[in-house]
Order: sequence, then structure tokens, then C-alpha cells
Amino acid sequence: MQRQESLERRKALLDAALCEFSEKRYESASLNAILKKAGVSKGVFYYYFEDKRDLYIQLFRELSSMKIAFFTEALDGKPLVPEEGEPFLSFMRRIARLGAMLYIRYPQLYRMGQQFSQESEEFRSGFNEGFRDDFQQVLGPMIRASIQRGDFSCRFPPEFIERLLYYLLTHYYEIICMKPDETPDDTISNLTMFFEFLEHGLSAGGATESGHRAP
Repeated sequence: MQRQESLERRKALLDAALCEFSEKRYESASLNAILKKAGVSKGVFYYYFEDKRDLYIQLFRELSSMKIAFFTEALDGKPLVPEEGEPFLSFMRRIARLGAMLYIRYPQLYRMGQQFSQESEEFRSGFNEGFRDDFQQVLGPMIRASIQRGDFSCRFPPEFIERLLYYLLTHYYEIICMKPDETPDDTISNLTMFFEFLEHGLSAGGATESGHRAP
């Protein structure tokens, strides 16, 4: 099989998988339907992927690369990192706004995110575990640099802040609740509340644990 043909067949499988997984949850998605849409046999499929789960994981990785390329384009080629002096959570909020533009351009990505948010907690947790190294390599250094810069309260140990942000940022699907009837604007509104909570917490008027208002 020549390289160009090989790349085209793999792309056909990923495109067909995106169609299927954007319409159905993982267990309901049909591998046979994906193969039919891609126009390939099972033998060809197993040349590229171990099974349906491997296809799902590889699709997420491809979409992650596409998102990064989109953000890089939207940022005029600037690296996907906080600008000098920009607090980490302000950076994440800015990226979330870019996410709205991404979903408008690629509605299938949004619909796949909706399907993923409806998966069981066990499925999502197991899936996120597979991307732990990716998170640590990309966001880990940003979080640690922000902690050292003093973006977060010194009342908490750095290790606690990093663990908390890791958990929240890898479970935000559960928090913002991307329901089937929600629009990208609804999700962005929920994301805005999510980051406002991370920045300001739940305490009324910035009250401290002792009941006094924070200066």
C-alpha cells in the first residue's frame, strides 16, 4: 500500500468515526457503520487500529491536534501559552472563548463533546486517565509557573493547587453539563461561570474562612 493511499484510508476511517461518534455515544456507535461510511473492510481497519476504543482514542488525539492548529491560527501563530504576566485562569478563559469559534466552524466536534459528556463517569475517568501524560506535558508547566508567579492563593500548598486544577480541568464536561439540546453559546456561558468560580470561589463577597471579608 502506497503512503498516500494509506494516509487517505486512515483519514477516511477517522472522518467516518467522527460522524458516528458525534451522533451516538461510544457503546451505541457501530464499527460496521464506520467501516461502511469509510468504504473499507475490517481487515483494512485492523491494519490501522486495534479496536473501536483505539479508534476512539486516536480520533480524540487527531481532534486535539486540530484544536491546537486552530488556536495557533487564531492567535496569529503565537504559542499556545499565557502571555507575559497573564494569569493562568485568564489564559484558560481566553482559550475557552476561542473554543466557541472552533465549535462554530466545526459543529461535529461540539456534537461529539456532547456525546462524550453523556458517557458514564467510569468511561470518562478511564478515558481521561489515558491523557494524563498529555495534560502534564502541556498544562502542567503552565500551572506550576503560575503558582510560582503568585497567581493563586498562598493559603494552599502548590501540590494541592496543581492536583485540584488537574481534576477540574479534566472533568469539566461533568461540571458544565453539555446537554443534547444545548448550543455552543450555552456551553460557553457555562464555561464562563466555571472559570469565574475558579477565580473567585463561592464565598459571598470574597469572605474568608473566619467570616471577615478579604482585603
